[in-house]
Amino acid sequence: MAVAIAVGRFSVCVAAFCLLCASALLERDTYSQPALPHSSAIVELSSTAVWIWRCVSWHNGMALSNGSSLLIARRSVDEFDVLSSEDLQASNCTKLVDYSELVAMEVKENWESLEQHLDPMYKLQFFNSSFSKNNKVKRNQALVDNADQWFSQYHNITEIQEWFRRLSEENQLTVFMNNSIGKSSQYNIDIFSVHITDKSVRKEKTKIYLQCLLHAREWISGSVCMYLAQQLAQPEQSNDALIDLLKEVEFIFVPLANPDGYYLTWYKYPKYRMWRKNLAGVGVGKCAGVDLNRNFDVHWSEDGGGSDPCSDVYQGTSAGSEREVQTIADYIKHHSPVHGAIDFHSYYQEVLYPYAWTADSPQDEEDLKRIADSVASAIGAVNGQVYSTQRMGSVYVASGTFVDWIYVYSQEREERDGCGSVPLTIELRPTHSQKKIYLGFMLPVDQILPTCKEMSAALLRFATLIVERASSNHCV
Repeated sequence: MAVAIAVGRFSVCVAAFCLLCASALLERDTYSQPALPHSSAIVELSSTAVWIWRCVSWHNGMALSNGSSLLIARRSVDEFDVLSSEDLQASNCTKLVDYSELVAMEVKENWESLEQHLDPMYKLQFFNSSFSKNNKVKRNQALVDNADQWFSQYHNITEIQEWFRRLSEENQLTVFMNNSIGKSSQYNIDIFSVHITDKSVRKEKTKIYLQCLLHAREWISGSVCMYLAQQLAQPEQSNDALIDLLKEVEFIFVPLANPDGYYLTWYKYPKYRMWRKNLAGVGVGKCAGVDLNRNFDVHWSEDGGGSDPCSDVYQGTSAGSEREVQTIADYIKHHSPVHGAIDFHSYYQEVLYPYAWTADSPQDEEDLKRIADSVASAIGAVNGQVYSTQRMGSVYVASGTFVDWIYVYSQEREERDGCGSVPLTIELRPTHSQKKIYLGFMLPVDQILPTCKEMSAALLRFATLIVERASSNHCV
C-alpha cells in the first residue's frame, strides 16, 4: 500500500515520520507533490494515539482517479495547517485502525507494526498540503489572537520565534526583542531574548530572568514562557496587578535556551521526541549532545554530572564549553544585577532552590524556602495542584546547573553590592506518579492552559516578593 503524508513547510508531520523516510528528503525545505497513490489511507496523530483513515477524495474536494484512496498524516496537537478529524469525515473518510500510546520508548516498535500493517514494501512519499504560505501566516496570526486556541497545542521552533516577533511588534510600549544574543552549538540557530517592562517608567528596576526549554523534550516549559510573556506584554487584558509591577520590574526571557535540541524533537519526531541535550558533536563520535544543565561553571564535573557522552546528563568537555551556556551566562552578567530567576522544567511539580551540587544548605536557606513556599502556595490556589518545595540537592545532586551558577555568581556580586539573586527551578506538571517515566514529558494538550495559568500566579507572587527583597536590600 503506497503511503503519502500531508505536510507543510517545516511541518512536524515530516518529523513524525522521519524514521520511515529517506534521509535525503529530510534535508529539503519543501516537498513537491508526487502523483497520488492508489489504495491508501489517512494517519491521524495525537500525543498518545494513532488513527488510520481511508479516504476516497482529497480534502480540497479533488476526487481520486480509478477509485483509489489516500493515506495522509496529521498532527492536530502540534500543527495548524493539517487536517482535523472533522475535515477527514467531511471528505468521505472512514477510520480504520486505532494504535494507542504511541509515546516514549514504545515509539519505534509501534511504528514498525504500523508500517507492517500498511505494507512496508512501499516507500513513504511526501507532498505539500493545499495551504499556501499566505494562508498559513493568516492562520498563525488567528491563533495568536485567540490565546485559548493558541495554548491548546504545542508549537515548533519557527512558530515560537514568529510568535515572539509579533508580540514585540504589537506591544512596543512594553516589549523589546533581541533577535540574537548568541548562536546554538550545531546549527547556529539564533538564541533570542525578550525584555518586558513599562518603558515609560525610566528608572533602575528589579530584574527577573525567566528561562525555558533548556532541556529539549520539556515542551510544556516553552508554552509557559509564551503565556507569561503575553500576560506581561498586555497587562491591561490579563491582570491589573501586573500594570504596577511592570513599573518596578524588567522581565528578561530566554524562551528557547536549547534551540538545536528542541528543533530535533520536532524534526525527528517521534524517534527523538525524548531528546534532552543540545546537539554538540553530531557526526564526531558515537554519541552527541551535552546536558546544558550540567555544563555551567559551578562545581562542574562533581557529583551528579556525567562523563559518558552517551549519557543524558553528559556534562561536556569542560565547564561552560557549550555556546548556549556561554550565551546565557554572558547575557546575565551583562544585565546584572539579576535579582530573581526561574528556570522552568518538567516534570514532578516541584519548586526547587539551591544548592543542587550538594546536599548542604546555603546560608540563606530560610529566605529561599520562604519564597519557594509562597510560590508553591500561589500555584495551588489556582487549580488545587500541589507543588512541593525542596532544596534541589536534597532531591538529587547535580553539578553544573543553571540555578547554582546564577546563585553563586550573584553571591559574588552580593559581597560587593548586597544584591544577591533568588533563583528557582520550577518542575511543571505532571506529578511523579506517572506509570511510565517518559509519559510525563508528553503533557496532554488540555493541561497546557491550566499549567500556564498556574505559572502566571507563581510569577506574580515571585516577582512581588523579589521586588520587596530588592527594595529592602537597597538594590534598586
